[in-house]
Amino acid sequence: MTGDLIILDCEQGTEEWLHARLGIPTATGIENIVTPSGKKSSAWNSYLAELVAESIEGVKDGFKSSDMARGNELEPLARMAYEFETDTEVVQVGGVYLNAEKQLMVSPDGLIPNLKKGLEIKCPKMKTHIKYLLEGGVPNEYLIQVQSALWVTGYETWDFVSYCPEYQKQPLYIYTAERDPVLMKAFDQYIPQFIKSLYALKGVTARKGFLIGSQYDNQKKYELLQNDTINHNGRTLYRIKAITTFGTVFAGTLGGYIEKESNLKHLGNAWVYDNAKVYGNAKVWSSAKVYDSAEVYGNAKVWAAPKCGQRRSVGQRRSVGQRRSVGQRQSV
Repeated sequence: MTGDLIILDCEQGTEEWLHARLGIPTATGIENIVTPSGKKSSAWNSYLAELVAESIEGVKDGFKSSDMARGNELEPLARMAYEFETDTEVVQVGGVYLNAEKQLMVSPDGLIPNLKKGLEIKCPKMKTHIKYLLEGGVPNEYLIQVQSALWVTGYETWDFVSYCPEYQKQPLYIYTAERDPVLMKAFDQYIPQFIKSLYALKGVTARKGFLIGSQYDNQKKYELLQNDTINHNGRTLYRIKAITTFGTVFAGTLGGYIEKESNLKHLGNAWVYDNAKVYGNAKVWSSAKVYDSAEVYGNAKVWAAPKCGQRRSVGQRRSVGQRRSVGQRQSV
């Protein structure tokens, strides 16, 4: 239905959606890379720092203003009004990725694939809505958001929609924006540079024994080593070879081994170093770190920012949740 677009299939605003955006540029942030005039933004370094920190610290509870709450409440009604007015059917998606590596994502408020068109919906208060009607076009504060969506999707047009049911004279404003060649060229020039700098700051390198971080989920940034296996409770588990130092603990893992790819489930932004082992239903969240030969057993949970099995000196190791006898487990 959405053609060749690389789609995030989930509802916007959910935990899955928030994790998918973690540590990568998004449409609302691209104004920190490129200005509406097509220049490099002065907020470039600040945005780099924000995304690197975000990829390490994980999702934080965000502030929700009354305007945001209004938008969440009215957006479905705005979409219905748009469909009625234009006699089209809008497809909702969680997001659209720039590429298979999922290095950048935009979150359109709707797609009309057969027309190669997308939507950006705003539900402002009456004063702002009337201002949009008077000035026409795409408001400057949303110009980069709309144009970057055109750049990522390759679509020809994007409708900016303002919906204010209180203004009964004209509650719906629709403006069809076309691709701006100046901004398309600027995106081509600056966004790849920004992504390259972002990856360098994150320290993404190839190293065996690391699992993949949240922003690299399901991107085949790993392989199951068919010749490196162990037997666990009668099951054959395969060693994971990942290619990023931004490791994460996934459900179904056993000391870096896994039975099949479908066992992979994201559990946060924990880092796993060297030969650390995670057993059973143990979970590691947020920025927790598990080093060396540390072991976490049973239903143990580690979150926030503890360091388990932390090095005390070069070569010295310590286990967490160590077995006291065969079959006996101790929770962290």
